[in-house]
Amino acid sequence: MSLFVRRCVPLALALLGMALLAAARPGAQASTGDGSGGRMFSADASFPHRDAGTAARPEKPGRATAAAILGTDERVQIWDTTAYPWRAITWLGLYDSNSDLVGHCTGTFIGPDTILTAAHCLWDSDTETWTEDIAVVPGKDGSYEPYEFEWAVNWWVPDGYFDSGGDNLWDWGVVKLGSSDLGMTVGWLQVAQLTTETLSRADFQPAIVGYPGDKEGIEEWTMWGGIKDAFLEVADYDLYHDIDTYSGQSGSAIFSANTVDGAILGLVVGVHTTGGSTYNRGSRIDAELLDDIKEGCRVMECTIMAYVEEGTEPSPTVSPAATPTAPPELPGMPFRAFAPEVGRQR
Repeated sequence: MSLFVRRCVPLALALLGMALLAAARPGAQASTGDGSGGRMFSADASFPHRDAGTAARPEKPGRATAAAILGTDERVQIWDTTAYPWRAITWLGLYDSNSDLVGHCTGTFIGPDTILTAAHCLWDSDTETWTEDIAVVPGKDGSYEPYEFEWAVNWWVPDGYFDSGGDNLWDWGVVKLGSSDLGMTVGWLQVAQLTTETLSRADFQPAIVGYPGDKEGIEEWTMWGGIKDAFLEVADYDLYHDIDTYSGQSGSAIFSANTVDGAILGLVVGVHTTGGSTYNRGSRIDAELLDDIKEGCRVMECTIMAYVEEGTEPSPTVSPAATPTAPPELPGMPFRAFAPEVGRQR
């Protein structure tokens, strides 16, 4: 995968990035130059002890932040995190080499054993170290974990994120579980490569749901979301929006919530990564990003569900996504009502 496909990166920076080592301990694997398109980290079997009520900072110190409340805070709390699709959204506990919980991000099941999130939740470009362990806790509601949790076994980040020094143009990653049990229980959302025309429709309402780190007391580690009538701008590689977010929501899926005809409900069209003073942004799922997700799953032997809208640039068929057995409720089912599943306060 060429670095120049997505954005032109200075040659010196690219060459420097290629020299980075991915190994922080046995189990971390660097890119081998065989065209794999990314680097994978494999967790060892000595998982840390975890407590559902242990406090942690949202995300990791020094990393890119998804924090941005634009004007009035319009986020609403998800009351029933066991309802689909909310249960397919997962809190990701991030642990360091000392088995300490150092932060959290948000992820979304996109297959029975596969979670989509942000690359900066998995690899720290400042310290050049991997997150050592990841606890996957779908539907988490404070200290209540209705589906318990599972440790991830592998995670994958595209080469572009390493070679660019952590540029947000490549800020996405894939997390792999050791079994499909959890995913088959909670279900998943379908990733989708849609046309600019579709994403720019006046009735295309984007939504983001995740785990912000600014909540305290009984609201700590609860699920919150927001929805807008349309994107601010749809660019080739980015989706600009004004949905309120906060640190801890990095990696949240940007998905289609409401449309007039209901034809494209529940499709993951981007990954939320960064916040700004006047807008927030996420990486758009284009042909390259979808190809990277497929390649990550080829390397880690995971499964995703993907949809490519007619009229988009075809995604190279590097690793066809297998079709898994359907979960209790199929991903992509209409879920128009953003209420009464959500509420602003208890």
